[in-house]
Amino acid sequence: MTKICFHPFRNLARGVVFLGFFAVASCNVFASDAGVFQGILQSGSYNDESFGFIKIALTSSGKFSMRFNLGVNKVGIHSYAMTGTYDTNGHYHFEGPVVRDTRYAIARIIDLQLDSPTSPHAITGFVTDGTHTSTVELERLATFSASSPAPEQGRYTFLCSDPTLPYPYHGSGFGTVALKNNGRIVVRGRAPDGRIFSQSTSLTENGRWPLFAKMAGATNGILSGWLAFRKTVESDFSGPLVWLGQERPGPNNAFVNAHVSTNLSVAGARYTPPPRQPLFQTSATTNDIHLSLSEGGLANTIERNLTLTETRRLIFNPKNIGDALSVKSATGLFTGKFLHPAGYMIPFRGAILQKQNRGGGQFVERTGEGGVVALTPE
Repeated sequence: MTKICFHPFRNLARGVVFLGFFAVASCNVFASDAGVFQGILQSGSYNDESFGFIKIALTSSGKFSMRFNLGVNKVGIHSYAMTGTYDTNGHYHFEGPVVRDTRYAIARIIDLQLDSPTSPHAITGFVTDGTHTSTVELERLATFSASSPAPEQGRYTFLCSDPTLPYPYHGSGFGTVALKNNGRIVVRGRAPDGRIFSQSTSLTENGRWPLFAKMAGATNGILSGWLAFRKTVESDFSGPLVWLGQERPGPNNAFVNAHVSTNLSVAGARYTPPPRQPLFQTSATTNDIHLSLSEGGLANTIERNLTLTETRRLIFNPKNIGDALSVKSATGLFTGKFLHPAGYMIPFRGAILQKQNRGGGQFVERTGEGGVVALTPE
C-alpha cells in the first residue's frame, strides 16, 4: 500500500520552510548500518551556484539528517537543513513548490539513493530547481580510534596546476594538508592565482576526501572535487579538481567566471621535516639549488643559483639586489622576493614536494598576471 509522506525542508539562508508532499512506495522502517556520509554537489554547467558541500547522518532505522549548501555568493548562497526517511529500497525523494526565481540554484527537488539499503557505503542522486541541476555524491566516513588510527595520519604538502588554462593563470597552487589520527583533515592553500582557501573535512572508507573550498572573498571562485590517498612513485594523494575562477560582471546583470578549469591536477606527498629528512636530495655541495621565475609578465625567465647550507639556509650565488628566499622547515613552505626588471619588488611563495624532490609555487604581478616559481636541486 502506498503511503503519503510529509517532510519539512528548511532553507537556512532565507528562513523558509518548504512543506512538500510526495508519494513513495513505502514508509516502512528498515534495518540499516548507521553512519555519517560527506560529499559534494557539482554541476556540469560550471555555474558556481550549483556547487556545494553536503553531510548526511544516517540512523539504523533509515532516518537521516542532512545539511548542504548551494552557491558561494552572498546573494546566491542557499544553506539547507533537512530530515527524512529512506524507503525500503534505500531511496528518498522530495519535491517542494515550484521555483519562480531561477537566477540561482534552489533545491526544489531532491533525489537520493543508498548504494545498499541495509549496508550503505555511498549515496548518489541529484538536486534541481528545474533549471539548474547538481549531481550529488557522498561516501561513508571511515572510523578510527586511538588503538586503530588512520594509517595515513601525518603532514603533507601539495602542488596543483592546469597547464591548459589560458594566460595569466599558469602559476602553481600549493598548500599543506594535516591528517589527524581520527581521520580529520585540515587543508590550507592557495589557488594558482594566489587566492587563499581552507577546508576541514574527513577521510572516507575509500581513502578519499571531498574538497569544497571557497576562495577568500565573496566572488573569488571555488575549488571542488575528490582527492584520494593512493601511494605512487610521485605522490601520496592526488586527484583532479574543478576550479572556477573569480566572478566578473556579465550580461543581464549576472556574474560569470573569469575562467573554468575542469582538470586542476593535484599531487600531494608526505612531508618529513629536517633533520629526519632533508629538504632536497642534492648531488652537489655548492650551487645545488636552482630557482626559476617565469611568465607573469616577465619578458625573460629569471634564473638564480643557490646553496642549501647544513642549517637549511638558502644562499644566493651571486646575490642580486632584492633577492630573498627562505623555507619554513616545519611545514615545507617557502617565501621569497625578487626585483622586477621594471624596478619594483615582487613576493613569491610555494611548497616543497619531497617525493618529487622539487618545489613549486607562484608570484602575482601588479597587473594580476600569475607567474611560475620552480625550485629544482642540482
